[in-house]
Amino acid sequence: MTLSNFIWYERHRPKSLEQMTLPEQYRRNFADYISTGEVPHLLLYGPQGSGKTTMGFILMDSILCVRLVLNASSEDRGVETVRGKIKQFASSKTIDNRLKIVFLDEADGITTPAQEALRNTIEAYSKTCRFIFTCNEIDKIIAPIRSRCTLFEFTSFPMDQAVAQAVSILRQERVEYGIEDVEKIVGQSYPDFRSIVNQLQLCSSGGVLDPESVSRATVDPVLLLDCIAAGEVGKIRQLLIGISTFVYLYRYLFDTLTSLEDLSQEEKVEITHVLAEALYRDAVVANREINFVDCIISLMGTINCQRISFNI
Repeated sequence: MTLSNFIWYERHRPKSLEQMTLPEQYRRNFADYISTGEVPHLLLYGPQGSGKTTMGFILMDSILCVRLVLNASSEDRGVETVRGKIKQFASSKTIDNRLKIVFLDEADGITTPAQEALRNTIEAYSKTCRFIFTCNEIDKIIAPIRSRCTLFEFTSFPMDQAVAQAVSILRQERVEYGIEDVEKIVGQSYPDFRSIVNQLQLCSSGGVLDPESVSRATVDPVLLLDCIAAGEVGKIRQLLIGISTFVYLYRYLFDTLTSLEDLSQEEKVEITHVLAEALYRDAVVANREINFVDCIISLMGTINCQRISFNI
């Protein structure tokens, strides 16, 4: 068994346009590209796990082309890559004059000088070479590249649809489950469906989605609020044991704290700033747990927990 067959997310990754969850207009556009065998420069952007990379590979697999695949979050992010690998590929001859496609995954990791150099390469070889970019943060792609691409925003499908898809995967894997456990896992990692599937596999053993494993891998946000109210940093750390994804907790705290009538408008503004800064750092810090606990301590210093009702 290959590694890709062992990993659930790879095994259940859509292999065709029909298997993708897309807005109807997007589906028609991509179907046109496949039927004509032609594709413009594309920029697919949106949150992680929303299907951007999968869609890019489906297009390349469905069109007669020669491809160069690079991950811009690794070493393939500097000017040297643009002037070396990419320019050499874009300028090369192909069998039967096949279309060439440069696929740059996580392109928001490309340095600004490299993007400037890439702009010239796109212009010089646009007749025979197309570029497909994926990124999480479109603002990190310079305007000249954005203007040369057709943009497709990949948004997360609704929570109930994510739960239904998770249930479908468990059934295909012949895993018994409780719907509450599925909802806990989806609620924790949503909208990153890749993380949802990985957590489902991690918590499944012997053909059962184990409730104890789910409990260890998730945090009850209501218990988190109780710890904040009591100022119990130590208990918060105990709650976080085994947790690797914190985005849903940031979102829960934002929705909950900014809706409390006991807080002033100034406090809600400060809470928003604290959460936004911590969430921004979450993507780059070496230790996400420390970053999250630091955020909680900042929130405790911002609000007077004794006068607030946390009965949500």
